[in-house]
Parts: sequence; structure tokens; C-alpha cells
Amino acid sequence: MSAPRGQALGPRPWTTADGPALARKVILRSAGWIYVVRSGDRIKIGYSRNVRLRIQKLAQVAGPLELLASFPGTRDNEAAFHRRFQSHRLFGEWFQATARVVRWARLKQARHREPG
Repeated sequence: MSAPRGQALGPRPWTTADGPALARKVILRSAGWIYVVRSGDRIKIGYSRNVRLRIQKLAQVAGPLELLASFPGTRDNEAAFHRRFQSHRLFGEWFQATARVVRWARLKQARHREPG
């Protein structure tokens, strides 16, 4: 089933038959949580549907982590924050814990409550 170019497929949910490109679009726009954790002089900006579980798993590899912020968001939002702090990027989703990045995380946390 396909729709004319530029139009939605309609009310039915997408399936794997719709293709990987559509699946990626749905995932990118799925609501979850943006989290910001600190490990020494590094900060990770990530996305998860379950922040607590994600941080537990991440700590097994990265060591003790401090949660600086968690707030509602999507993978698209996560990518925008990565671009915003590109000049502070160390590798992947890890950034230098500069005053600018830490200040931003604390401001975001002050505006949103942690996930329940």
C-alpha cells in the first residue's frame, strides 16, 4: 500500500512492509527522554525510552555517572542537541563538560521534572 508522494499513508500503523526508511522516520519522532549524564570531564547527551535502565547499563561501561538532566524528547531532538554542541564533541555522543554544556543541562533540568 502506498500513498501519493508527500501524503501520509493514512490511519493504519506502519509495518515492516512499508520499508526501513519509514520505520526510521517513526522511530526518530517517537517520544522518549533526552538524558544528560556526566562522567568526570565528559558529558553524554542521549535518548532513551527508559532513562534509569539506560544509565544503569551505561555505568557498567563508563563507570559512575551523574545525571544532570532528563526531559521529554525524541531522537530528532537528541540529534539537534548534538549539532548544537558539535564544537565540544569528543566522540560519538560524548562532549567536553564545558561550562556552556553544563549550564544548558542544568537549565533544561530546572524546566522539566525527572521521569517517574
